[in-house]
Parts: sequence; structure tokens; C-alpha cells
Amino acid sequence: MPNKNNDFKTIREEVEHYTLELLSAGKEFTQPEIKDYIYKRSGKEFNEGTFTSIISKIAKNNPSVMSPRRGSYKYIKKKYHNGDNFDEMAIATLEELVIVINNLPKHINPLYVTKKQQKIFNVLKNNIKVINDSITEIGHMKND
Repeated sequence: MPNKNNDFKTIREEVEHYTLELLSAGKEFTQPEIKDYIYKRSGKEFNEGTFTSIISKIAKNNPSVMSPRRGSYKYIKKKYHNGDNFDEMAIATLEELVIVINNLPKHINPLYVTKKQQKIFNVLKNNIKVINDSITEIGHMKND
């Protein structure tokens, strides 16, 4: 049932609110799933370009939101472990590494990215895929 409260000052604020609300479940969601959820909650449809831009900025500016794959997003809660569950510690460490890698570009002016920096970003981007595959593989091992 859509929430008809118009407490939001901007479209960005509304999209961000409902996106973080959905992502707080801790699961990975695709852009279409997020957009559908926002429509169900707000009763509003948003321009595709505006929606994509806002979602991308959320992932870029919120260190707890990561994009494990192109077009999908996940909220990562900081996890603390007492050392008893090695697989959970490994997954938490890998998830934090993805967040750190995703935040590296924030420290460079995009107008002055050197060829070397671009190559480094490409290497790191490829490593994120490997890390995400590792997280999935370790997650499947929990049942062993």
C-alpha cells in the first residue's frame, strides 16, 4: 500500500529514503526491484534517468551501500565477531574490502585521473568481482 505522506522535500530525498529502507534488509536488490519497491511505498513513478542517477549517488556517497554487481545494490552492516565463526568473519572482511575499494575514487578529482590511476581502478574493479564471487562461495560453504 503506497504511503501518501508528502513529507519529502525533494525527489532525491524520497528515493533515498525508500531505497535505504529496502536495502536495510541486508539482501542484494536490483535497480528494477528497488524501483518497484519505491513505487509500492510511494505510489509514484520516477523518470528512469533521475532514478538511476539518485541510486548511483547513494552507492557512491553512503559507505554502507555497495554495488556488488552492475545494477544491484546491498546495504552492509558493520559486523563484529568474537572469532568463533570464521566463515562470517571472512565474509565481513571481504564485504568491508569491497566498500573500501568502492570509496577510493572519492579521493581523486575525476577531471584529473591519470592513465595509471585508471588502470589501477580497472584492476580493483576486476578484483571486486572476484571478491564478490568469494563471498558467495564462502556463503554456500556455511551449510557444509
